[in-house]
Amino acid sequence: MTSPVSGPVDVIDGDSLDSLLDEVAGQLNAQTGRLLDLTAWLLSHPNEWQGEGLWTANQYLAWRCGIGPALAANLVAAAERAEELPAAFDAVRAGELSFDQLMSIVRKVPAWADGQATSLVKRLTVSQARRMVARTDWGWWPGETRGDDHDAVVEKLDADEAADDTGASRPDAVSPSDVVPDTDQNRVTYGHGSDGRWFLHADLDADLGALIESSLDEARDAEFASRNRRGDGDNPKVLHTVDDVDALVELASRSYESICETSRRNRYRVNLYLDTDGQATTSHGVRLPESIARYLTCDGRIDPVFLASGRPISVGRSQRTIPDRTRRTVLHRDGHCCQVPGCTTRRGLDLHHIIHWEHDGPTDTWNLVTLCSRHHRMHHQLRLGVSGNADEAGTLVFTDARGRPIRASGARPTPPSGPPDPIRGSYEHPLGERLESRWVTFIDPAIPPDPRQQHPDIA
Repeated sequence: MTSPVSGPVDVIDGDSLDSLLDEVAGQLNAQTGRLLDLTAWLLSHPNEWQGEGLWTANQYLAWRCGIGPALAANLVAAAERAEELPAAFDAVRAGELSFDQLMSIVRKVPAWADGQATSLVKRLTVSQARRMVARTDWGWWPGETRGDDHDAVVEKLDADEAADDTGASRPDAVSPSDVVPDTDQNRVTYGHGSDGRWFLHADLDADLGALIESSLDEARDAEFASRNRRGDGDNPKVLHTVDDVDALVELASRSYESICETSRRNRYRVNLYLDTDGQATTSHGVRLPESIARYLTCDGRIDPVFLASGRPISVGRSQRTIPDRTRRTVLHRDGHCCQVPGCTTRRGLDLHHIIHWEHDGPTDTWNLVTLCSRHHRMHHQLRLGVSGNADEAGTLVFTDARGRPIRASGARPTPPSGPPDPIRGSYEHPLGERLESRWVTFIDPAIPPDPRQQHPDIA
């Protein structure tokens, strides 16, 4: 069979395919190990690379290597545990362990089980490694009591494992634990998924969770009373049910309705954008289904933005304060994101006059650009330059304190001049056999063995 790609190998047959895949996988793993070492260096030497608005390692890696934010976050999360997991990281450097296999160890495995977990994960598929690590109660030891949540996790994982054994393919769910290792830190994650729907996930201490549950219970009860007090026009005796979604929306509505200041209220108002072709999008550019667009426009309040020559009419020098309608237009144009290359901030955004008002700059959309508060401050400290026409894509120019342009992407991959150097280890693919997780045991060397396990006759 002729190789579909040009390279040193012209012919691939059944015998050579496996060895070639192992070779490429080993090289890929080893290069990932080098990238992890560089990431660890970034974390320990922030003054060597911070600047030009890139103040987190995640942002710098995504910008400099041309990778997505999720992969950059995983690299940083892994590098933060490099000193705790020397065996796992050395296996990656040697080409013996893949990055996804490593991440299954990084997320949960304690330092004392580093060597044991690494030797086992090398022979497991990524799905098996994730299940094995998740089902192991790393804080449990014979004589202690497992947590109730652990049994629930094991029960779900057993079902997942049975589904995998049938050969069915199930896409891995995206969760906050896929990005950062498990900690006791409180986290709230929300945003739009690839399907266009909005998601919310909270991982909180029990007392905070109890507070939110009580608030939802109260909101659910209040909404139930309100709906049934209004009654049904045709049949007042019909009871209207209320669920958790209604309770959550009621809490959000109360927060918004409590805003008394008009300017602040307008700033946080939910705005939907309706194009002349009938398509509706959110302020983040997420397209709404046609059914929702019809529902919202049936009895909605429309604040029109008039156009002149295809561009929104601006207020020029008539006023310095940016009108709410112009502000919404600019934010929508900029995707509700800071426009400095490499910056992904979407909260606490400001609108900046590219040509300052003091220098006769108009309050027109072409002269307004969205900046995060940090970049806005950097500009007025003469550490960030902005020039160009914001209404024309690709014409904005951002410069650092030395006047050097900040590029949209810092990725400059060097084409290989020859085959890579041989790796220290030898990559061997996972066995692909069924994993009997119940027979997997990890021994913490810091804890003395239970004498009842060594001598079963001891009561």
